[in-house]
Amino acid sequence: MADYNQYAAQQANQQLQSQFDQKLKINVPEFVPQGYATQTTEQLSVSAPSFQPGMQASQSTFKPDAPVFNPSINSPEFTPSMPVPSQKAMAPTGHLAHYDKVSELAYAQRPPKTYPSLLPHAVRQLQPNKHAPGNSLFVDEDLRQGLIKRQIVTEMTYDKHTKDVPAEVDNYHSFVDLEPLNLAQGTVFGYPSVVYKAFSMADGLPYAVRRIAGYRLSEAKAIDCVNSWKNIRHSNIVNLREAFTTRDFQDHSVCFIYDFHPLSETLLSRHFQTNQGFVSEELLWSYIIQITSALRAVHLSGLACRVIHPSKILVSAGGKNTRSHIRIGSVCVLDVLQYSEQQQTHAVISHYQQEDLVALGKLILVLACSNLRAVTRENLPQSFQYVSKHYTEHVYTILRYLLGANPHGPKNLNDLMPMIGARFYTELESEAQTNTSLEHELAKELQNGRLFRLATKLQMVIGRPEQELDPRWADTGDRFLLKLLQHYIFHRVSCIHVYEYNKCMS
Repeated sequence: MADYNQYAAQQANQQLQSQFDQKLKINVPEFVPQGYATQTTEQLSVSAPSFQPGMQASQSTFKPDAPVFNPSINSPEFTPSMPVPSQKAMAPTGHLAHYDKVSELAYAQRPPKTYPSLLPHAVRQLQPNKHAPGNSLFVDEDLRQGLIKRQIVTEMTYDKHTKDVPAEVDNYHSFVDLEPLNLAQGTVFGYPSVVYKAFSMADGLPYAVRRIAGYRLSEAKAIDCVNSWKNIRHSNIVNLREAFTTRDFQDHSVCFIYDFHPLSETLLSRHFQTNQGFVSEELLWSYIIQITSALRAVHLSGLACRVIHPSKILVSAGGKNTRSHIRIGSVCVLDVLQYSEQQQTHAVISHYQQEDLVALGKLILVLACSNLRAVTRENLPQSFQYVSKHYTEHVYTILRYLLGANPHGPKNLNDLMPMIGARFYTELESEAQTNTSLEHELAKELQNGRLFRLATKLQMVIGRPEQELDPRWADTGDRFLLKLLQHYIFHRVSCIHVYEYNKCMS
């Protein structure tokens, strides 16, 4: 009976093939499985041999005595509880074995915990001593610690509010004082002032609040000066957001709202209240370029800064991977406190702009001498002598220009550009290198958010009690692939039972 069924099946296949060839009018090789091959085959018009499963490329004749392929022999049904075959039993042969050995050799020679960098050449140039295998997966430790400290300072609040600090002021809450209240008359503003950190009820972001205590606004037009400063956006100026008057501090006060920059300190606290020592010329030129850049933006807007003072200029933390970033703070305060119609004329504003240049010269001199009394009249000759001895001639020249009289008319910031010279390109290169380094550190965290979302989703949908009786989550269900993916990622081990999370995730 079995021979008759084979013969009938063969005759039916040949009949269908002949009908198909007559319709298309072509002769093609006949597909004959090895188990049903006969001893004789008719010659076909096409010289190519018939396709045979398992035939090698070098074979040109059909071998009827080839072994018959039977899928049911030595192929047990797969079940999840079956042990995984050993690597020796599953080892490929021929070209596949060679390819597998090459892949394993390449992975073995690859350093552990490596991640392809987007800017490898720039990173090797910027961080030659930190290009280690362990640093290619995570953000630099110094940068990470700096960001964590900034986050802690940003989120810091008081458990209980004191009597001097109200719970809410206008549209802001959670006040934390960043500097103690100086009850003495300020040297810059003429009124006691204090700086707080507070959160806005509108957007939930932190802001710096400069409070001028004991000042009662006499003219409402003085607040209009804020609109001119709000339009100035510069990287070296602390942006002003708004200003308002309040009596929530049990007195008449004016509050100025600025962007909050955590862990920033003033030039006064960095170079004069702590023993920082000698200010290098490279750092001094960096300060000069950044401050003049901010002054240029202010003067082009028809305004004057009027707060070029060590206590009102902020400098960033300046870690190993970041540069010292200068920001001029407390802008617009004197414009409001000393407001008058006469001060809005072009002549008065030009006078204040000239005072900005003189104040810049005094700031450079006290930084170079590391002494706040270096700009007094009796100490000025000794201060210039010290600068000429310890700094180059260009620093001395720029100080002479800013602090001396100009016989050619009013001073201008554009006249400082030839004195700065090629140092501007050095500062520009330093800024570009910092941005490149930060971009590389950001690229390391590029896939972390996606991997976290993937792991979270897998844990959310897998292993829930209501899935026990759901056939879709059974071993034969379509959602069982998610369980296999979870096991592949989190439960993968090598042949020597060593966890391979790194290899799996990469």
